[in-house]
Amino acid sequence: MQNQEKSKLLLIRATMENRYKFFYTPPLGIMSIASIARERCGWNVRVIDAYLHDDSEKAVLDLMGDWTPDVVGLSSLTIELKSMHHLAGIVRKALPDAIILAGGAHPSQYPAETLEDLSIDAAVISEGEATAEQLLNAIAKGEPWREVKGIAVRGESGEMLKREPQPFIDDLDSLPFPAWDLVDISTYAIRKGMTASCRRYMVIMTSRACPYKCTFCHDMFGKKFRAHSPEYVLKMINTLAKKYNVFDFDIVDDIFNLDKKRMDKILDTLIEKGPTIRFAFPNAIRSDILTEEQIDKLCRAGCDYVCIAVETASPRLQKQSKKNLNIDKVMTTIESFARRKVFTSGFFMTGFPTETEEEMRLTYDFALRSPLHMAYFFTVIPFEGTELYNEVKDSMDCKAQDLTNINYFYRASNLSEMPEKRFLRLKMMVHLRFYFNVKRLYRICRDLPRLNMLDFALKWIVLIPFSLILGSFKLEKSPSPATGKTGGDE
Repeated sequence: MQNQEKSKLLLIRATMENRYKFFYTPPLGIMSIASIARERCGWNVRVIDAYLHDDSEKAVLDLMGDWTPDVVGLSSLTIELKSMHHLAGIVRKALPDAIILAGGAHPSQYPAETLEDLSIDAAVISEGEATAEQLLNAIAKGEPWREVKGIAVRGESGEMLKREPQPFIDDLDSLPFPAWDLVDISTYAIRKGMTASCRRYMVIMTSRACPYKCTFCHDMFGKKFRAHSPEYVLKMINTLAKKYNVFDFDIVDDIFNLDKKRMDKILDTLIEKGPTIRFAFPNAIRSDILTEEQIDKLCRAGCDYVCIAVETASPRLQKQSKKNLNIDKVMTTIESFARRKVFTSGFFMTGFPTETEEEMRLTYDFALRSPLHMAYFFTVIPFEGTELYNEVKDSMDCKAQDLTNINYFYRASNLSEMPEKRFLRLKMMVHLRFYFNVKRLYRICRDLPRLNMLDFALKWIVLIPFSLILGSFKLEKSPSPATGKTGGDE
């Protein structure tokens, strides 16, 4: 690779196989890595988002037919790992001499599982920009890249070797803008997603990490809050508006509103002289620290969609999970957004360790009483690397989880005090009670901020109960890996 021709990098986002593809959002992670590879390493970079291809295998092979990358990077969430492994095998067969890397949330949390796939040479762990820069520079120069910080590789005997962690990037403003030109923004605009509209839109991240210590949450970005300056954020928005004709934004920070002064400066500028934009928080916002004044500013600046991560309405479980929300204040915030006709969704989790039916009903009653437009009733899953996993791994066989069949709605393991069948029955009933409410359905239609969200909402109302019914059939036939009880045990 030490020649005059630029080294070539192909970045691929894996997709969910045989799942509901709701999330057609631009692949922010690999766009950020692509920008580093081009601007700091001088590589020739291409991107494939498997979500946009009915046959992702064909898309990869077609591209490699006349363009042979030296390095291929695969990005994957845990729900996408089956696709990641499949595509790694396809690439390895077509390019036996290429270096294949895997990064993103799943390889970061499960490097050992990732490296069990012999097609994959290394797993990039945690924040990827600094690691990618050092890796690509070493590869291009023919230097020993396997010693780079922030990766996991296989040793001579096949064992996993984790290198020293890469320091987190404190100065986020030092990073170049993501490589927006490497994706077809218009294609995402016409796809049906959670917050995508018929207008062009882009996913942006203005800060990283969350200092709260929820036991079920990842720490891929660490726990030290780091943020782009208001000037950087506003320049990013203006660049997307002027150069790419993008005026809709999904802000996917872990906690956008932690630094109140920073948030106020961004919002005040947008209100006073910024471009006329719309923005959403599909990844949620910390609701119990918002004031009425801040909610008003968010709405005036262009916020038309917000998710509120409630998780549980049980005070005991709030404390146990270290979420520590002020539930009364959360309800007040939901009411404030709904009163302003901002489309408001709630994230809820049930199935916590030791959770009782009474506590589960507290959470469901909170959702039913609230003026939320939509609600997502997820199931607690102890992902490796979280504090929750460490708490329960001795009392249950966490390794028994089938990572290729993770489902956020019915359980792969029993953490609560409830039998599986009863658990699913309550979840299905609250889902139906929540949506089959005339006033709520009216407000959904009235306040929809994006034209194609109606299609998404209808799918959500119909498909999730169907998924839960299928889940209950599976549980009736198979024992829980945690308890050995079948779904019929009540």
